Amino acid sequence: MLRVAALLASLLFCASSGAQAGTILVSGDVNIGNGIDGSFGVPIGNNGVFFRNVLGAGTSVLFQTGFSDGSAGLAYTSIASLYSGLPGVTETTITTAPTAAQLTGVSLFLSALPLTPYSAANLSVLASYLASGGTVFFLGDNNSVADLITADNNINAALGALGSSVSLALNNLDVGFQTAVGGQILANALTVGVNSFVYSAVSGVAGGTALFNTLEGTPFVAVTTTQTASVPESGSFAFIVAGLLGLGFAHRRRGRR
Repeated sequence: MLRVAALLASLLFCASSGAQAGTILVSGDVNIGNGIDGSFGVPIGNNGVFFRNVLGAGTSVLFQTGFSDGSAGLAYTSIASLYSGLPGVTETTITTAPTAAQLTGVSLFLSALPLTPYSAANLSVLASYLASGGTVFFLGDNNSVADLITADNNINAALGALGSSVSLALNNLDVGFQTAVGGQILANALTVGVNSFVYSAVSGVAGGTALFNTLEGTPFVAVTTTQTASVPESGSFAFIVAGLLGLGFAHRRRGRR
């Protein structure tokens, strides 16, 4: 019986291992895209360096865009152009939640100001993508416009469903374009080479590891990892456990004869 118990414990361990860490980034500002190349007439910072660091050695980017009025649309173009211009990197822009097929082979998925909530099916696709080691970057913004609030709430709902403790605060800090320098840029592998970072009118970000802070020290970009265990189908697992327990019971009965 002890051997059966040991086998069962081993099975439980194997069922809960097989997980890979995915990465989630959250920004309280889409205008960090404008700082890549100065679109919308803003200063140019090391924003492009940051976005390249986020991709790392990846070669495929999928970018879902939502609310696109004013500077937001130009920010999206700046981000997409940066990635598509990198040697060996492909970038695809979409306007709806990604399918599993679209995420196949993707190194980085970005979602900027989604105006439509993610359905349970959409979230299952994203959870599987994260469980395979993917990177998801949500870009929200401040609470100055109703559509921005809608998008931020959609992002927060997705973050909660994906098991992340990070969330957008839905406020409006550092109004107007700013350039983060010095202590506003926190040491991290994702901020290596970033000495200036352009942003504007951000929402604070709670939770995770802060990467960039406002003038008064509130994080507005953060990163965290998530780990989702791969488990067998519940019916199959129950069948295996029942079989092992049955073997143990039979073994015990034989021992009593």
